[in-house]
Amino acid sequence: MMAGDLTSALSSFAQSRKLEPGYVQARFNHAVAQLKMGKFELAATELEPLAAAGALSAAAAYHQALAYDGAGRTDQALLSVNRALKSDPDLVEAIFLLGRIQEKKGDLQAAGRAFKLYLQHEPQSTAAILHFGILAQRSGHMETARRYLRQVIDLSPSSTDAVTAKKFLAVWD
Repeated sequence: MMAGDLTSALSSFAQSRKLEPGYVQARFNHAVAQLKMGKFELAATELEPLAAAGALSAAAAYHQALAYDGAGRTDQALLSVNRALKSDPDLVEAIFLLGRIQEKKGDLQAAGRAFKLYLQHEPQSTAAILHFGILAQRSGHMETARRYLRQVIDLSPSSTDAVTAKKFLAVWD
């Protein structure tokens, strides 16, 4: 899977599952390969028993949330990402995903809280800073929005996040 050959990886994980059905890591990686191949519904289904309990529950629930989000099932994605965070409150990837899902659902305050929490863990994340700035603008807080978008540009002037921030600032000015 690391080499990018998802078909071979999927076959290897399927073989591992047949040889040792209880090998949780093979089941998890099989589902992640399905997710990366865009087979969102299948991945979400395969991740369900892993997300319910066990050592991989937080990671499985997070990946299940990604699968549901990819399938356009935002409500299920929200349930899964919350399950991941209940299992591991410091799973930073899940905190960011929670913000994105809340943003899609139009709950700007909840999304903003998630991005602020994520920024406590990853203060240099231009993606989170950009999203928070856009949310601030959508909530009517223009000065806050400008401050955050300028911060994106200052942190990484040639990044795609900075390009996006510059576009928003140009439109607003």
